[in-house]
Amino acid sequence: MKLDMQSSERLLPFKVLANLPDFVNEVEVKKICGKSKLTIVDLNNLTTLKKFMIKNSAEVKGTKYNSSMKEGSWSGTDTWNKYIELLDNGDENVMKKIKIETDKKVVSLEKQYKEVLTNYRFDVTGQFFDVGLVLTGVPETWLEPEPQPEETLRIDILINGGMNSSVNEKTIVNSSARILAISKILEDNGVQVGLKMINFSLYYDERRSRSLLTTINLKDYDEPINYHKLSSLMSPSHNRRGVFKLKEVSEYNMDNGYGRSEELKGVISLHDGRAIDELERKLFKQGV
Repeated sequence: MKLDMQSSERLLPFKVLANLPDFVNEVEVKKICGKSKLTIVDLNNLTTLKKFMIKNSAEVKGTKYNSSMKEGSWSGTDTWNKYIELLDNGDENVMKKIKIETDKKVVSLEKQYKEVLTNYRFDVTGQFFDVGLVLTGVPETWLEPEPQPEETLRIDILINGGMNSSVNEKTIVNSSARILAISKILEDNGVQVGLKMINFSLYYDERRSRSLLTTINLKDYDEPINYHKLSSLMSPSHNRRGVFKLKEVSEYNMDNGYGRSEELKGVISLHDGRAIDELERKLFKQGV
């Protein structure tokens, strides 16, 4: 697998990484990529993403595809301008629904796991727990912590942003609420939770097969839940307008369209309720 740095200038202000982030399984990514060139882009946060999209609010000349600019609700927002508004303001209707559903899920989880939560203790204090490895069944999931004056247990929950246009708002709201409820309960028990979104896809230009992996922070460990940010990013628009635009700008000559989204083990898809069931079971029924 070769990392392709050629398009880095076109992708400013994002960071094009020379190595896979440590929360991604390198062996699995290499197996999926095969001989294709891989570009890894850290989208950083919502502010950086918005800056890039505003800068590139026009069709890309010379490319065969400009589907990011296409009108129609197939991408979660009807127009490109509505997508920019989504990045600016979030989706008020979705924000309200997620807040209501999250509060309901918290009550439900607390009631369901009352006995577990009353005596909630972690086996190894002050170390980092790799949720992705837990969900793949790897028995040893503790990571070495970096020395800190006062070590805090941290958990990363990884979310797949590669949903297609068939994923409806109700599914997104319900799944988002379940993940946020899990996060809230963990934080109430002294665990810092980070939420990250990953988009991973294979596609083809006129010369070779390519792979693109993007990551973006939904929530930092010490950050409260930001419903504006979540409603902007946990939407089909993030993939079908934002990531599509990224490909258009960086490639110019995509030969066979935008390719297909790939799912990684331990990265939770919002349309996959069973994966959230498994996360909940691992964290609360068995404890960690």
